[in-house]
Amino acid sequence: MSNSSYVELEIFLWGKWEVLYPQIIVKKADLRGANLRGALLIAADLKNADLRKSDLIGADLRDADLSGTDLRGSIFLTQAQVNSAKGNADTTLPGRLTHPNHWQRVKQNKEAFR
Repeated sequence: MSNSSYVELEIFLWGKWEVLYPQIIVKKADLRGANLRGALLIAADLKNADLRKSDLIGADLRDADLSGTDLRGSIFLTQAQVNSAKGNADTTLPGRLTHPNHWQRVKQNKEAFR
């Protein structure tokens, strides 16, 4: 990782290494198929990100916000990783995993906020 005053995350994405600044660009990011092996995503804002088919082996998702994130087809994602993160009913998980009890169960009515 390069020296910077920002918290950086290097990932292998589309055949090359990319440096991400989670507090700036991870929210709503298109990270389909990203190699996030061992990534430190502690408390990262991953709201509404597309993580389909991403590799999450060993990724630290403690307190990461996965609200509305699409994780379908992601590989090596464990129930323990999901349990350590934040999320809601809009978070899409691979079929073998379940929403933890501490996640918000009710889908937000977007019309109520207009």
